[in-house]
Amino acid sequence: MKPEVQAAVDKLIASYGDVKREAKAVQLDANDVREAFLKSTVGTVEHYVLALLHDNNPVGKMTATVIGGKKSKAVLVNDVVLPDSVIED
Repeated sequence: MKPEVQAAVDKLIASYGDVKREAKAVQLDANDVREAFLKSTVGTVEHYVLALLHDNNPVGKMTATVIGGKKSKAVLVNDVVLPDSVIED
């Protein structure tokens, strides 16, 4: 597990607060979270926390840079078509 993912997991496991709410505030690389989640043992606290982080850092999210006008800005692209969601007519 990558160090930043491990640190987030450890922090959430040790938390006395609302873990679901706290997990929403954590920003991690989605692929790193997914990799750790898939390698974790089902039924453990680590697996539960990684599931929360996985839900809040989905692989489909990405940031794109929009260039136009006087300024460029980064925007969050939420509607990403993944290969398994394409329907062929």
